[in-house]
Amino acid sequence: DAIFNEDFTVSFDSEGEKSVIYDSGSQSFGKMKILPDGKYIFLEGQNLRIYNPEDESLITRQLANYYEVNRGMPILSNSSFYVSRNNRISKIDFSDLDEITETQYIGVSNNENIYDPITLSGETLYYTVYNNNSYQRTQFKKVGDADPEIIGTLNDGFRIVDVNGTIYFIGDSWFIEYEGEQVTSNDRIWFNMNNFRLNYYKLEVYNNEIYTLNQEDNNQPGKLSISGTQVSFSPLPVTETASINYLDIDSTTGNLILQVYEYTNSNNSYSVNSYQLAPQLKIAAGETTGTFALSGKDDDLFELAESLIVSPSTAN
Repeated sequence: DAIFNEDFTVSFDSEGEKSVIYDSGSQSFGKMKILPDGKYIFLEGQNLRIYNPEDESLITRQLANYYEVNRGMPILSNSSFYVSRNNRISKIDFSDLDEITETQYIGVSNNENIYDPITLSGETLYYTVYNNNSYQRTQFKKVGDADPEIIGTLNDGFRIVDVNGTIYFIGDSWFIEYEGEQVTSNDRIWFNMNNFRLNYYKLEVYNNEIYTLNQEDNNQPGKLSISGTQVSFSPLPVTETASINYLDIDSTTGNLILQVYEYTNSNNSYSVNSYQLAPQLKIAAGETTGTFALSGKDDDLFELAESLIVSPSTAN
């Protein structure tokens, strides 16, 4: 079948339209992640919050330990995730909200720390360990219950991502394709783009596409594409003037989710907003019809005939 944004594009009136998911007022809830069932979790230090947009309920629990959320919160399921603190990575299981468990999954020595963002792809967890004595970073992957394996000694900041089975080390202005051998700084390929520098702490992969922010363009959200040694960045049709704290993609809708912050009139303001990226047929109040446009994309590939099936979901 034809694939959206590969074989065809869709133009629609509500593209990029912003809607507020949750407004926490002057209170920061910490890092945000979206669960597969569409609920939101927030973690700030020890405070875990679960928000359900269906009934607008908010549940708050206090964990036993303080966690460093900026290094990532890879989601395992609707009720579990990984998170790091100091020299360990723990699994948080909140399937029973009255008996939340915090189990160490990875531990390193006392003179080492978990460093840089951690990433989960299937059963494989990628992470970096920093040695406080040698000042050296070492990259590891751990598959399920197997022992960790060294995959690099890259002494720089970056994020490891899996795009359609290809593993990339992505820094703010360079990347490395991991092909099974340990990588070093000499393997870096620099982005050949002006006025572009991404924020690897604010980067997510959804449907094998990389979503991130361009720090050289007021943190404009967009999609990063890597083909061979060539890199491009396509800004999304999204306008946001507030500071972007965190970024995610809602897998239930395909829409961009941003957690933003503003300081106006001596007041802090925090909110979570959705931006319409999934094709949508919008019918204005008082009208009975709406329109959208499908456009095929040309490429050099020889392909058999493909089907394009448009299946409308429930109106809202």
